[in-house]
Amino acid sequence: MNKSLGFAVALGLASCASLSLAQVQGGVVRGNTEIDAAVGAQTVVAIGANNQAKNRVGVVQGNAGSTSINAVAGAQTTIAAGVGNKAQSNIGVASNTGGNTQINAAVGNMTTIAAGVHNTAKTNIGVVKDRSNAKVTVGVGSVTNVVGGAGQKGCINIGTKGTDGCN
Repeated sequence: MNKSLGFAVALGLASCASLSLAQVQGGVVRGNTEIDAAVGAQTVVAIGANNQAKNRVGVVQGNAGSTSINAVAGAQTTIAAGVGNKAQSNIGVASNTGGNTQINAAVGNMTTIAAGVHNTAKTNIGVVKDRSNAKVTVGVGSVTNVVGGAGQKGCINIGTKGTDGCN
């Protein structure tokens, strides 16, 4: 792990209560949105049928203006087991952005697992999902994406700018 990532993870551990999982969702975000989020370790588990387990650090969704996200995460584990579940890990992201988006995302170790029937394991680090003027900078330690069972889908998107094709 490099020194700046180590420092950022340590900073995230020291201030988890106030900074972890900063996000804006739905609606319309206009203007100069900026999110700085740091978190140490997170574990999310969905078991049963038609559930979602999501680790999200950073994130702005819906329509956005000039967005800047700095997201740093330590160990991230997301697990979905059962039927029709989704395990999704998002570090950075912005979605439906419009102009001047900049995302800096760093993650230590990320593990996303889907086991059972018709489950999805999806890992997104960086990402923008377009409408131009984007800059994505990503630093990743290790990423593990595991799917097992019938009708599974596994996707890893690192950097990404447009659509990822894994829904």
